[in-house]
Amino acid sequence: MKTINILHIISKFHGDYPLLDDFILRLEPDRYQSTVIFLRGKPEKPTRIERAGIETIYPEKYLGQSRLIFPRRVLFLKSVIRDRGIDIIHCHRHKPTVYGVISSILAGGKPVISTVHGTGRTRSKKRQFTNRIIFNKTARIIGVSKAVHDDILMTNKWIDKEKVISIPNGLDYSKYLKVSSIPKQKIREEILKGHANSYWFGMVGRLAPKKNHQRLFRVFKNLVIDFPDSILLVAGAGQLEYELKKQIKDLGLEHNIVLLGQRENIPTFLHSLDAFIFPSLNEGLGLALLEAMAVGLPVVAADIGPCQEVVDSTESAILVDPKDEDSILKGLLKLRRLNTEEQSGMGIKARQRVLDAFTIEQMTEQIIRVYDDILLDQSKNRG
Repeated sequence: MKTINILHIISKFHGDYPLLDDFILRLEPDRYQSTVIFLRGKPEKPTRIERAGIETIYPEKYLGQSRLIFPRRVLFLKSVIRDRGIDIIHCHRHKPTVYGVISSILAGGKPVISTVHGTGRTRSKKRQFTNRIIFNKTARIIGVSKAVHDDILMTNKWIDKEKVISIPNGLDYSKYLKVSSIPKQKIREEILKGHANSYWFGMVGRLAPKKNHQRLFRVFKNLVIDFPDSILLVAGAGQLEYELKKQIKDLGLEHNIVLLGQRENIPTFLHSLDAFIFPSLNEGLGLALLEAMAVGLPVVAADIGPCQEVVDSTESAILVDPKDEDSILKGLLKLRRLNTEEQSGMGIKARQRVLDAFTIEQMTEQIIRVYDDILLDQSKNRG
């Protein structure tokens, strides 16, 4: 059986990419050979997939930051496609798809897959124009949730609907399902000394506008009136760090809201919490939500398409309008008023939901099916 050579194109290196790494490492090496390219950035040490023997290329090492970087990257990609005998080009997000389509044309027309990771991506006339070109040249467009799939179709009405499919993100939950041998109270003392007996809400994600921190912080001021032992721990870094620190101080919530910065061990952090908050205004699917549910936390989440899809009808979360502070407050109060057994029941349902519908094995199986369908289509066309 011929080995299928897959080229993954990613915009920028930000460190290990668990979603993609776990998927690539599950592909049968005798059947699929992966090559990964990060258009920008490079690591200081070998990455997880490099240590596993996956060829990973960083054009920046060879091309520098020339003003003519676009054509040079395209020609670089063209040479990689030809030299490695690439069969399928899998592009993750918009910019890699632009590069993938152009380099594919120059390399003889290899099939291109574009994975779209969020809603609202066709947000300008320029993007609409670009999409009309690149999506016509792609073999498949994958939305990481049904909400993303529907958004692609709604904002690109001219598109061939048959080529747009939904494959939900899925994770490897093994490290989230393990219960630490270290007592929870001790973990809490290490994270936030002196507050081990408080009620801990948590958030994980970039400090960016779409994550809705500022609205949530205003709501939290009202929550602590009824439940003064409530603490919100925020894991993540980003552009809003200074503004959020100032807001916390202005609200007088220095003892109730704590920005922890970037955390390395998210599973341990999640196991230290009592509940999770996911108030995002816009998401593709929400990997942090899947992680929290896998740990078995009761969740208050945004009532938006991707979260509705994750929660479904399982009663595993309380959904709130992320733009309405009263709705968010009512959701938090509702959760706090549940007894321990009721909250635990929510968490059990949450864990079961993600294990039933959002695993890395399910995602991998569906993407492999796309690869095989594309190659079968090619074979028929040649015949």
